[in-house]
Amino acid sequence: MTTPTALVKNITDALLAQLNAAKTTVDYAALESSAIPTQIKLFALAVLNDVARDTVLRFSAPMFQLDHVPLSLKHSFADALAQTALLTDAHLNTILQPSVRLTHDLLVMPHQTITAIVFGESDEQPSDVIVKKLESITEYRYLVDVFLQYLIKKQPPSLTRERAQRLIGEIDRRLSASYAHDDMMQLFQPMYRFYALGGEKEISIDVLMSFANDKGLQPLAVRLSELWAKGAGALSISDIDKAVRGESDMLLRQLTPLPVAPKPSNASFETALLREVEAQLAAASATGALEADPVPPDGSRNSTKAVSSDEETVAQNAAPDTSQIKSFVFETTENADGLKPSEHTGDEKPLAMPTTAPSKLPPIAPKRREEPPPLTQYLPPPPQLSSDGELEDLRVLIDDETRKKMIRRLFKGNEQNYDAAIADLNQKKTWRESSLYIDEEIFTQYKVDEYSLEAVQFTDIVFARFHRKP
Repeated sequence: MTTPTALVKNITDALLAQLNAAKTTVDYAALESSAIPTQIKLFALAVLNDVARDTVLRFSAPMFQLDHVPLSLKHSFADALAQTALLTDAHLNTILQPSVRLTHDLLVMPHQTITAIVFGESDEQPSDVIVKKLESITEYRYLVDVFLQYLIKKQPPSLTRERAQRLIGEIDRRLSASYAHDDMMQLFQPMYRFYALGGEKEISIDVLMSFANDKGLQPLAVRLSELWAKGAGALSISDIDKAVRGESDMLLRQLTPLPVAPKPSNASFETALLREVEAQLAAASATGALEADPVPPDGSRNSTKAVSSDEETVAQNAAPDTSQIKSFVFETTENADGLKPSEHTGDEKPLAMPTTAPSKLPPIAPKRREEPPPLTQYLPPPPQLSSDGELEDLRVLIDDETRKKMIRRLFKGNEQNYDAAIADLNQKKTWRESSLYIDEEIFTQYKVDEYSLEAVQFTDIVFARFHRKP
């Protein structure tokens, strides 16, 4: 089982061989048009641009006052400089290896890695910078797109690292809650395609557990941890399919066969015992000691003969420890009735089997308490203005049924507070002012989940007030 570090090296070496198949050096255009995976390529081009920018920023010459040159111009020059690059093997390795590693981290821990890509060492970034940095991410693009739609809708001037990661996690959790089995399996495809680049068909369970925990797939994370605790090391994509379906017991039997207690051959045991009896009879007959068992002094006669210590040892070896076997069967068997106890002869007792089969784990798909908001709700609704060009009154835009629902769900049933909030929002002249008011005076004050269906609907109505065409 290859470690992530070794995997990154194997993939980097394979990509280097692919790029250098026909050339000893590779220029920017060749790298940009190459057939290497898109995500790795975009990260590699970004690394190359960063190298060019660092080179420009460190450049100095006594006759030029470079400190007076705006940073934006330096960046533009550096981006143009990057396109003149001529890359040797050493250069390519310097660019590709961190790009491959970053792709691995993005696939395994998307929430943490997206946040790291966007924020770097900063605790806060302007929204336009966030949008720009998200352009380099192609894997799990659905998550990035919904996050971008949130930024378009809310129009925050900036976001902190903590809030961005919380938003990404909340969006992903709501989307994942509605996934069917096939959707869930699609989440794992990018990882297994990436590992295949390094010649691997299986992924270590600890890596898969990191992915499940990062994505908030707790039922699957629990199953993977149980498999890990019972000795399973790595899973193929078909193994993941079984784990997602809740077939952990079947999967465990395939991955780690149960230890089987040694079973003596009944035929050999009977032959050895018969020979021992025959030898004893022959010896007794030769010495005249073959006679009836003596009667005890109390006049009673035992129905069984005393067994020697050697015979006890043989009998113990013939009968495996039933307590251990019962434990194995109970922990790993879906239907105990499908197994038969070992056959024994003589006075040996058959192994006791459990009378009931253990319950199966439920399927991975969690029960939905409510339908998550469709992705279209994150898109800006069509603009609307009243016929005279003035902003429409929210009391007109919100019908009576919706009004009652908003009072009950957002304002804790207080109609006066709802009317006051609507009156305040009617006075706002921009969506930015309205958005801040909703966040601070409604969602925060009344402790509203801003991702609930009612909160999203209310925000959409206010947003549409500023974006309707005449």
